[in-house]
Amino acid sequence: MNSMLEAVYAGVPMLTLPIAFDQPVNSRLVVEVWKTGLGLREKARDDCVIERVEIAAAVDRLMRRDTVKAEDRLRKVALLKDAARAACEEGGSSSSSFRSKIQL
Repeated sequence: MNSMLEAVYAGVPMLTLPIAFDQPVNSRLVVEVWKTGLGLREKARDDCVIERVEIAAAVDRLMRRDTVKAEDRLRKVALLKDAARAACEEGGSSSSSFRSKIQL
């Protein structure tokens, strides 16, 4: 989750490859809910290996702006980035929540 939040704050679209624990849930959040990334799980062979050509194609697809879906994904990444940064600013929700905890 920390890496996901860092990517959101940086405004970076994500490739996901969930393996265990919280990763499948996090992947679903990125790919299906936020729609700010692409999943690689379905690209894995039976031995769970993903060929580098598949990864390169996914990175290319992730960074392109040649379709409405790609533009929408990058727009959502930018919106989440702005929201994350606003939350961290003085008076933002994260800043306020943190300050309320340390003033107890």
